[in-house]
Amino acid sequence: MNAMLNIKEGEFTSTIYGYIHEQKFNEAIRILQYQHERNPKNLAALSLLAYCYYYTQDFMNAADCYSQLSYNYPNHSQYKLYHAQALYNAFRPADALAVISMIQDETLLNESVKLEAAIKYQEDDLEGNYEEALKKFNEATEFSGYAPEFNIGQGLEGHDGNFIQNSQKLHESAIIEAFNLKFAMHYRAICNANSDFGDSSAKLQFLLGINPFPQETFANLLFLYCKNDYFGLAADVLAENPSHTFYCLNEYQFNLLEALIYMPTNPEESLKKLEKLEKECLEKLRKIAIEIQVKKEQNKTEDDKSLEMRNLIASYDDSLELYLPKYHEATAFYEAIVKKKYDDILEVPAMILANLVVCYIMTNQTDDAEAMLKRVENEEEQAALVRPNEKFFHNSIISLVIGSLYCSKGNFEFGISRVVKALDPPEKKLGVDTWYYAKRCIVAAIEMMAKNLLVMRDSVVMDVIQFLSSCEVPGRNIYTVPDDLFEQAGESKVKCNVTYEARMLKAALLMVFND
Repeated sequence: MNAMLNIKEGEFTSTIYGYIHEQKFNEAIRILQYQHERNPKNLAALSLLAYCYYYTQDFMNAADCYSQLSYNYPNHSQYKLYHAQALYNAFRPADALAVISMIQDETLLNESVKLEAAIKYQEDDLEGNYEEALKKFNEATEFSGYAPEFNIGQGLEGHDGNFIQNSQKLHESAIIEAFNLKFAMHYRAICNANSDFGDSSAKLQFLLGINPFPQETFANLLFLYCKNDYFGLAADVLAENPSHTFYCLNEYQFNLLEALIYMPTNPEESLKKLEKLEKECLEKLRKIAIEIQVKKEQNKTEDDKSLEMRNLIASYDDSLELYLPKYHEATAFYEAIVKKKYDDILEVPAMILANLVVCYIMTNQTDDAEAMLKRVENEEEQAALVRPNEKFFHNSIISLVIGSLYCSKGNFEFGISRVVKALDPPEKKLGVDTWYYAKRCIVAAIEMMAKNLLVMRDSVVMDVIQFLSSCEVPGRNIYTVPDDLFEQAGESKVKCNVTYEARMLKAALLMVFND
């Protein structure tokens, strides 16, 4: 650090206080940050750093410093008060009140009550006792003389109480205009994100450097980076702003960003994190749905529009919004990928085509779905003429996905029929992946039949049995466990191929069918 090299030995303290006295807070902050990194528990450095942050209106970092001071020096109650003040100025009223509630020092009672009152006023938590307020205005006028603000307060007695805030609004009009400008800039950045990534990201970065900034700015900048595959930049921004991460991101957003950032370097880990998020969303939905049902049964005679019930329903809707697939938006993304290689459609990954067809089905665009299936089928037929010894799985995978979709919706007869058709003939269509997804649907159908929750027509069951029988010969050399896992699994290769699994499934299906 150049600033550190210029300080003579023995003049460190005087230099720091000199910078503060001359209001050169940025120079002082750079030196104090260096000292804090060298010794995180240095009371003097951390206290001065918090002071400098506070007077440069970087209230988030000031709150972070005072939080560390409060934790490391719990007997210094003054740091808790400063922590609460920083949070209040950083527009974190709930957190500020939580810190105030932990102050036990009676000597700070007066300051704590004043700060708590200011926070309540900021949140519009007013009593509406205008007669007492009028007396206080009169007393203040007698004590300090005429003031326009007092006159406004006196004139509003007996009128609309909402106007009581005008005095503060007039006093803080410059701040309001500044906030409006920030939100306008943030709104413009979001609106232009799809058409001008560079300009939008620059605006959001600029806002991030101003304190306070719209809370959504931090999350929107990170998701904008991830959307445009700048995962490294997103990771850097997260690492450089730990305090923003804590205050501006909820748990769901943080976990989602973490999963997205892992995607280019560790896709397996990323997929695990995304699947975990999906399970958490579903579990939360189930719990809230059960709670709503319990409340309804307990309060059958009461009005369902109680505050608690409204809060539960709102929470359910918010959770559902996170989980619900957005098929129209997804269609636009998948179509853009497919159109680039529409003339050579087999070059498009099969899962992208399958997901596009699912989006068409879920948005009632059945004609487009059928056209896509026909296109892929024709391309595979032409490719098979040129390369007769090669297997093509695009059409099979798409049909498997469609079959799985209908099975998941409870329409097992149609879903299983699509699965059987997808692997016809097995000699050309059977593979490790295609068999894996086909057997999942068959196992699910057998389980539902065993529980007496599903009855399938005899013709459909016979088609499945015939399909499983036809898989026995071509599936003899298709192993369902990778070679390096045979020893770990402790199974013979005889039991780890498609032939063995097809026979087991056929036996199970015949058992539940005959029962």
